[in-house]
Amino acid sequence: MLVNIMFYRFWCGKLRNSLLVVFLILTLAVAFAGVLADYYYTDWKITEHTLENLSNLCRIQAEFIESWFSEKTGFICCLADREEIKTLEPAEIKPLLARAAKSHSEFLNLAVTDEKGVVIASLTPLSVNLDGQTYFIAVQSSTGYVSEVLYSNELQKPVTVIASPVKKQGRASGMLVGTIDLGLFNGVMEAGRFGKTGESFLVDREGLIIAGSRLAAEHEGGDVAASKALTDLNLSPEDVDNKQINEVPSEFGRYQDYRGVEVLGVYQWLDPVNLGIVVKKDFSEIREESGSAARSGFAAAVIATGILLPFIFILSGKLSRPLEELARTADQIAAGDYGVTVNAYSNFELNSLAASFNKMSRKLKQNHEGQMKQIAVLKEKKQELAMQNEELIDAVNRLEVLAVTDPLTGAYNRRYIMS
Repeated sequence: MLVNIMFYRFWCGKLRNSLLVVFLILTLAVAFAGVLADYYYTDWKITEHTLENLSNLCRIQAEFIESWFSEKTGFICCLADREEIKTLEPAEIKPLLARAAKSHSEFLNLAVTDEKGVVIASLTPLSVNLDGQTYFIAVQSSTGYVSEVLYSNELQKPVTVIASPVKKQGRASGMLVGTIDLGLFNGVMEAGRFGKTGESFLVDREGLIIAGSRLAAEHEGGDVAASKALTDLNLSPEDVDNKQINEVPSEFGRYQDYRGVEVLGVYQWLDPVNLGIVVKKDFSEIREESGSAARSGFAAAVIATGILLPFIFILSGKLSRPLEELARTADQIAAGDYGVTVNAYSNFELNSLAASFNKMSRKLKQNHEGQMKQIAVLKEKKQELAMQNEELIDAVNRLEVLAVTDPLTGAYNRRYIMS
C-alpha cells in the first residue's frame, strides 16, 4: 500500500518532483556506471602495469646475475691461466689463491685439482675427488663452466661452482674451482622487493627456492621451500619432478604460489648460470590498489553529483514552471477571468505553447466581450419592448373606455348596456 502511494505521488504528483527524481536517478545511474567501468578499467590497467613492472624487474635482475656470473667466470678463467696454477705445485698455488680470495671475497673456497679430479690445493680443507662431478666432466671441453645448484652438507646451504680447466701445452691437466654461496643473492633479490607482498627469488631446476624469498622462510619455518610457483605457470608438476623447468625459458601469469596464495608472477630461466628467477606479487594487494582507485572514483562521482544537484533543480524547475503557470492560468480562465496571459521564459516548444495559450485566452476575451455587448443590446431592446407594451396596454384600455362611454357625458352608451 505504501509503495503504491509513493508510486502514485511520484507518477501522478507534481511534475517538478517527478522530473527531479528522474534526473537524480539518471545522474546516479550514469555515475554508478562510470564508477563501475572505471573500476574494471583501472583494475585491468593496474594489473597490466604490475605485470610490466614484474617483467622489467625480472629482466633487470636476470641481466645483473648473468653479468655477475660472467665476470666471476672470467676471473676464474684468468686465474686458471696463471703460471703458478699451471705448475700444479701446492706451494705456489696456495699463496696465489689466498691473494685472489682477498680481492674476491664472494668465493667461499678456491681449489685446484689434478687431471684426475683430486684436490691438490685449496683455501679450506677439501680432501675429495671431483672426478665424478658433472661440472668436472663438462669443464674438460669448456673454457669456463657454471654448475647446477649444489647443496653443501658442510655449509648447509645451496652453492654453485665456477670451474675452468688448467691447461698445459693445449691439454687439460687440472681444474680450478671456485665455490660461491648463493645466499649472496639474497641482497640482490631483496633490493627488488616492492609493495607489501612483492618478492623475487631464485630457484633451481627442481623448483626449490634457494635465495631471495622473504616469505618462504616464514612459510616453511626457515627451511628451503619447495616452490609451486613454476608449476602453475603453464608448467605441469611432472615438469618439476623430471627437472625440466629449464626447458621453458620464460612465463608469466596468475596462479597460486607455494603458500597457496593467488599471485601475479613472472618466471625466467637463466641457462648460462642454471638458475631461474621468479618475481611475483599477491593479487590481493593489486585488488587493494584497484579498490583504492575505485573509492577515489566513487568519491569523485559523489562530488560531481553534489555539484550537479543545483543544476538539476534549475532544469526541473525550468521544465515544470511554465507548465505549472499554464495550469494556474487555465484555472483563472475557468473561473471567468478571461484574457489573462502566461510568460513561459523557457525553451522554444514551451514558449510556442504559451504563445498559443495566450492567443486562445485573448480570443476568448474578445468573444466574451462581444457576447456581453450583444447581451447589453438585447437588454436595451427588451426594455424598449416592455415600455412599448405598456403604452400599447394603456392605448387598448383607453380604446375600451371610449368604446363603451359617451365622449361628451362620459356615461355608458347603448352598446355597453346591451352587452
